[in-house]
Amino acid sequence: MVDQTNTQPTPKPRRGAALKQAAAPLVGAASDLAHEAKVALTEKASVLQAKAQEGYGVARQEARKRLGEAETFVQERPYASLAIAAFAGFLIGHIISSAKTNVVYLRDER
Repeated sequence: MVDQTNTQPTPKPRRGAALKQAAAPLVGAASDLAHEAKVALTEKASVLQAKAQEGYGVARQEARKRLGEAETFVQERPYASLAIAAFAGFLIGHIISSAKTNVVYLRDER
């Protein structure tokens, strides 16, 4: 006669559950650290944004001031303004044309 007692193997402890339980404090600490880093970066970003807006405002006021000065100069000295514009155009054209490579073709003297 065959012995029909319960011969199922004893269940092994699951490694995944043990690893999850062991890693839980590390996951919590990493989550807390990530949250703290996010808060710190958000604060720094808002400070930098405020500084950038302040700098933009100063630069915009300075640009408007310079524009007013340039308009006054052009109205008071139109010929000097024309000469300055022509000279600037000449310099820009010279710089652009000198940036191109010059190719010289030599002929064979036969």
